[in-house]
Amino acid sequence: MRPTSTIFVLLLLTQSAFACQKISDENWPAWRGPTMNGHAAKTANPPIEFGEENRVKWKAPIPGLGNSTPCVWGNKVILTSAKPAGEKGAAGTNGPNELQQLLVIAYDIQTGDVVWQTEVAQAVPHEKGHATSSYASASAVTDGQRVYAFFGSLGLFALDMDGKPLWNREFSKMKTAAGFGEGASPALSGDLLVIPWDEEGQSYLIGIDAKSGEEAWRTERATDSSWTTPLIVNDGERSVIVVSGSKFTRAYELSTGKEIWHCGGMSSNPTASPVAEGDIVFIGNTYKGKVLQAIRFKGASGDLSSTPNLLWTHKKSASYVPTPLIDDDKVYFLLNSTGVLSCLDAQTGDMVFPGKRLGLRNVHASPMLAADRIYVASREGDVAVVDVKNDCNVLAKNHLDDVFDASPVAIGSRLILRGRKSLYCIE
Repeated sequence: MRPTSTIFVLLLLTQSAFACQKISDENWPAWRGPTMNGHAAKTANPPIEFGEENRVKWKAPIPGLGNSTPCVWGNKVILTSAKPAGEKGAAGTNGPNELQQLLVIAYDIQTGDVVWQTEVAQAVPHEKGHATSSYASASAVTDGQRVYAFFGSLGLFALDMDGKPLWNREFSKMKTAAGFGEGASPALSGDLLVIPWDEEGQSYLIGIDAKSGEEAWRTERATDSSWTTPLIVNDGERSVIVVSGSKFTRAYELSTGKEIWHCGGMSSNPTASPVAEGDIVFIGNTYKGKVLQAIRFKGASGDLSSTPNLLWTHKKSASYVPTPLIDDDKVYFLLNSTGVLSCLDAQTGDMVFPGKRLGLRNVHASPMLAADRIYVASREGDVAVVDVKNDCNVLAKNHLDDVFDASPVAIGSRLILRGRKSLYCIE
């Protein structure tokens, strides 16, 4: 058993971007939850079995289309969506030639009623995007004072908690590989928003003052298109941004944007995001090479590619779109983007089990852990519930009449699921 002091240090190292903010068990401030690792609060206990006629507390229609995961603060469930405005705009090089309404919508968590709906802009996307993508794929983030909605090339928007626009910023037109579209979400730490901008042109990492919308710093990145969300960790001395990219994973000082370390060995165009436990960050990808790496980041600097900081590299299997889940020194990941769950030892990279079929087909949503159960939602509307304490046996396979690309959210006894058509509250 680890001594108490060691556990305390590890907890400090894994504190997320929200460590300095007031996060309660009833809040889910960003895509991967309050600590950006896909874990619900210890008090969360969502249902195991449910369906369209079973335990659906409410089901609310969503105007337009979006793949973004909702954030939750207090009584509000907040998400982004893009809805065709019914008019044709100027054609882009590979654009859909259709004007889009960019929406930020808050639902009442008790009733599913719309509390407010704000159209932040109307714009014509310049790229059509992948068949499974949307123009509202980046997840909103909140600190309880403001909501930050990122629509990539279409803009970044800040609103107050009543939906009133506060400020906005426009960026250039991102050129993504094969015109697949955009999807990386911003990260938030205190009063700094971190915007990932990886494209076929010059890539950047951008720091934005969350209060004013002014640019704090901008750092060029040597990478091409990626769709990963930055992870903010504390390395014992400072807050550090970890961002995966083609060929390299890089880390930057939060306050300045200055690169601190990099590690080679990653494959191209990553989609899954970094995730951390203790002082180890895990990064994986399967495009043009299967790679899953474990990097110890405490006190790291320079090139880590051939140093003891690179703990291990697993090249037999990895996840593509869904981000891995770390729990109790185990790395859980879905094979490619399927419903096959594998597990590695987090310290050694040794295989714990090579693949358990969950009865799901296509999975883009990242797995979520609540009450010692892993929740995995599929594009066919199925949600598997897996018992991590009992050989990862499937406790239930549930079906809802929708397509799930957004990741599950657990708040208390509720499970929030954002589909392409509806927002579900299961209780």
